[in-house]
Amino acid sequence: MRNPRALSYLVRLTHFTTGAPLQSGTIVGDQYEVLEKMGEGGMGIIFRARDTKLDRLVALKTLSAHLVFDEDAKRRFVQEAQAASALDHANICTVHDIGETAEGKLFIVMTYYEGHTLKHRMEESRFSIEECLELGIQLSSALERAHEAGIVHRDLKPSNVQITDRGEAKLLDFGVAKLSSREPITHTGVSLGTVGYASPEQVRAVDVDHRADLWALGALLYEMLAGQKAFDKSTGIATTTAVLHGAPEPLLLLQPETPPDVVWVINACLEKDPANRPPDARTVRKVLQRAKAIHTGEYQTVVKGASGGADIARNVALGVGAVLAAGVAIGFLVTLLSGAF
Repeated sequence: MRNPRALSYLVRLTHFTTGAPLQSGTIVGDQYEVLEKMGEGGMGIIFRARDTKLDRLVALKTLSAHLVFDEDAKRRFVQEAQAASALDHANICTVHDIGETAEGKLFIVMTYYEGHTLKHRMEESRFSIEECLELGIQLSSALERAHEAGIVHRDLKPSNVQITDRGEAKLLDFGVAKLSSREPITHTGVSLGTVGYASPEQVRAVDVDHRADLWALGALLYEMLAGQKAFDKSTGIATTTAVLHGAPEPLLLLQPETPPDVVWVINACLEKDPANRPPDARTVRKVLQRAKAIHTGEYQTVVKGASGGADIARNVALGVGAVLAAGVAIGFLVTLLSGAF
């Protein structure tokens, strides 16, 4: 006579190893009703679901079936939820819950955002300069918050950014994030990130800090403005070689209306040596904010609208703006000498 308990275990094992996804109508964690599959990545599957207790839509992520018995993957999955939930920020996805199904499958519950990924949006149409600057400001702010908390994302790319219908950027997927307060999950010598967006130091599989995220941010900004990837060759090996030793096509040839200080900060983010990149995401954010204000005319309006308009304008130009202008000028000089234009 067959052992019922052993048979039950084999049924669950077959379910996981054959990759059977959650079905529409399935109740997960006694609270979340699966509605439909939204997408799938390297580590997980995303479903649109309904929180039956609070009567709201949520995004439910489960670990991919082939990783169910991978202990590193399971720890990384839990770390993703912990990292994102520790960051209360408007441009970082909100994690509501983490749990395990009756069958032992891990899941994360996040806010459901109406919209599309940055990857999808870029495939549909070209962004305006103002849109690029605004999204760059939001992503810089998200990275600034993460880095303040000692978290390096390490996989910033178009498919890990959701653009809501309101034009808000949401940073997703902290699955390979580096937390300064934790023991690393990945072993030394293992390369993380996505080809074309991973920094040179990630490609070399050496220890990284927050400046690796600035490289990826520079690659994203370049792609949004130029309409093509900064490093995109016919093969992964060729792209990796370009990341390590090559330079992207001059941005001004592809988008001549790009503000000069934005060209400078993107080139700075894409420096091969982390020491030559901007010191932090806050610096990038401030450059982009000023560039957007000048591009839209807000900067001039604010200055002239202040008391003593002409004097204020002169003081701003000689004061706060002078430091940034000097940095931009130096950046351009270096770029010109290096033949990047």
